[in-house]
Amino acid sequence: MALDLNTENEYIEIDGQKIPVYREFFGPYIQQMPLLLQSGREAMSVADVLIRRYAVQDAPEKVKADWHDRYFCTSVGNNQFRDGSAKLVLHDDYLIRVNSDTPLREGAAVLSDEQWESLTGKNVLYISPERVKEIDRQRYTKESIRDSPEWNFLFEGNSSTLKTVTEYLFSEMERRFQYTEALEICFDHVQDVHTNRSAYVIVLENRSRLNGWRNLVNVNCRLVGFLAPEALMHQAKLLEEMLQLHSHKHTP
Repeated sequence: MALDLNTENEYIEIDGQKIPVYREFFGPYIQQMPLLLQSGREAMSVADVLIRRYAVQDAPEKVKADWHDRYFCTSVGNNQFRDGSAKLVLHDDYLIRVNSDTPLREGAAVLSDEQWESLTGKNVLYISPERVKEIDRQRYTKESIRDSPEWNFLFEGNSSTLKTVTEYLFSEMERRFQYTEALEICFDHVQDVHTNRSAYVIVLENRSRLNGWRNLVNVNCRLVGFLAPEALMHQAKLLEEMLQLHSHKHTP
């Protein structure tokens, strides 16, 4: 059954046809990512998915449920080194370019030494082996997540958006499931090669955690492609409206 990812106002009319801003691509990552790019869309990041969960809180129930209660693969790469270190990569070019010819090991894309070394820049966060062990599967509270270097990186340094979005998610998870700790980051197991997998966001019932061991040939992968810049502008507008509403609610 197809997901309802768009509200009635989130369609663009082209040549008399209504084109949804958000579209699901379901199936093996290595097959669906090329189709997503061919459609002229961009793949959602981890922050995109969580901001969207915040933005649809007042949307029709089916739209809200399909964003809150489904998992989503993303364009964020969870790269694991042989020594146990990791690199989180926003809009990971290697991951976005995967296809049926990409070399795989246990469902992960294999990176050469040169490819691993080339993962540098503002969109890359290196995590030492010691730090990986420290934070792997560690759950956060709505207070402690604000100080997480990894989560701040995933939100591209926008600490105010991280705070607003995660406070809402924690309130929803506590209301529905009595969770006060959630949003853990899970890393892949270490292999004898450098590996690259998609970081994917789990449903609220499973604490909206970020998993790093998604199999790129798994038939149940779900990507969402959005039309940019239309989707980004619309999501930014929704977020601004929600922030204003949140501010008014707490004004004495």
